[in-house]
Amino acid sequence: MRIGINGLVLKKENTGIGNYTINVINRMADLTDDELILFVMASGPIKHMINPKIKMVELYPRKISRYLKVLVEQLVLNRQIKKQNIDVLFCPAFTMPFIKIRKTVIVVHDMIYKLKIDGTSRHADWYRNFLFSSSIRKADKIITVSFATKNDLIRFFPNRGNIHVTYLDSTINQCTIKTPPNNIDKNDRFILMTGNVSPRKNISKAVEALNIIRDKTDVKLLLAGGVGKESQATLQAISSKNLKDRVIVAGYLTDEELAWCYENAQMLLFCSLYEGFGLPPLEAMQHNLPVIASNVTSIPEVVGNAALMVDPHSAEEIAEGIMELLTNENKRNDLIRKGQERIKQFSWEKTAEETLKILKN
Repeated sequence: MRIGINGLVLKKENTGIGNYTINVINRMADLTDDELILFVMASGPIKHMINPKIKMVELYPRKISRYLKVLVEQLVLNRQIKKQNIDVLFCPAFTMPFIKIRKTVIVVHDMIYKLKIDGTSRHADWYRNFLFSSSIRKADKIITVSFATKNDLIRFFPNRGNIHVTYLDSTINQCTIKTPPNNIDKNDRFILMTGNVSPRKNISKAVEALNIIRDKTDVKLLLAGGVGKESQATLQAISSKNLKDRVIVAGYLTDEELAWCYENAQMLLFCSLYEGFGLPPLEAMQHNLPVIASNVTSIPEVVGNAALMVDPHSAEEIAEGIMELLTNENKRNDLIRKGQERIKQFSWEKTAEETLKILKN
């Protein structure tokens, strides 16, 4: 069997969906004798990340805008699917060619584009509504990364069947080298928040919480994630509360820098308003870091009883949670112990096995 993989999401620096794709396909390659053919824009920047058992096919190895990349997916990918004699196509990042020429399985990581909670541009909204919805309707099977996402999908596409849930795992468990980011003092006590600085990550409420406890503790807040146009409201909130010296906007961090942060932070604060799955709590648990997590969407499904749950809309509740983990050693140790048990329920090998089964069926 020849399994094609739509890898156009992959690039030199990968975040959530890119890391998911790399981890799943690399494990798949070790679990099957079937041929895996990965379609990418350019192989050079990502070759070292990909299992050598996987054949890579370049579609358009030039630097182009993300909107022109859509044309490559819609026009060039199908030609290569035919040329490479693909039996089934795996699309790990929501979208597939509009004209379906092979059986296709897509992965839906969340339903943010329907819920409209992340401040995207009009062009991005149009792109997602058109291509995401088309792919959801046309795919032979759909994989979601949580039951919460599956339920959201059914809410918007009530007639859609053949939906399968496969959980994820941490993406930095193999990182052995750890390096502190340049913009942090090694002696700083800090709370870690990961992910792009966007409205959905609810950082403005975390800043409010820090403002509430600013006179009770010297702890800082470190934001590890990309900063863009959608970050401006959060940056303004930091400035308006005179917290620039207490909030470190670290930007995108390498795996080595992020691993150092997990090992040296006081806790992970994960108070998102919406997550399709949410990997950071599992990454924190792997590093014996206690977690404060939102009690909404898929997050309780991921963390179980191994996190201190808070209402993400309440700065007071977030502030109370922070102070409890800063001052209550017994609570910290209890969450760390439960976290070590919780992470045993997730593995990329299991995800890859389940994904292969769906593709081969």
